[in-house]
Amino acid sequence: MLINFLKFKKGEKKNMSNEIPKSEKSPEMEKVLNDMTEQCFGRSRTGKQCVTCGSEAVKAEDFKDDLSRKEFSISMMCQCCQDNMFS
Repeated sequence: MLINFLKFKKGEKKNMSNEIPKSEKSPEMEKVLNDMTEQCFGRSRTGKQCVTCGSEAVKAEDFKDDLSRKEFSISMMCQCCQDNMFS
């Protein structure tokens, strides 16, 4: 634990891989959410694109914290859109 703390203090980003795992949803729920985002925003929930603004290739390091990365895995909204929605 002390080693992890020291690495973080030296500037290493904790839990910051380029991959953001998608949240687990049933195929039926994924279809409903995909259809809804296509109707509302004209975008699919596939890939690493923000469904709200269309920002391409969203990466883990684009987010403020683990909670924001988790929110992206659920809603597919980038940090800027999350800030606008939840602030």
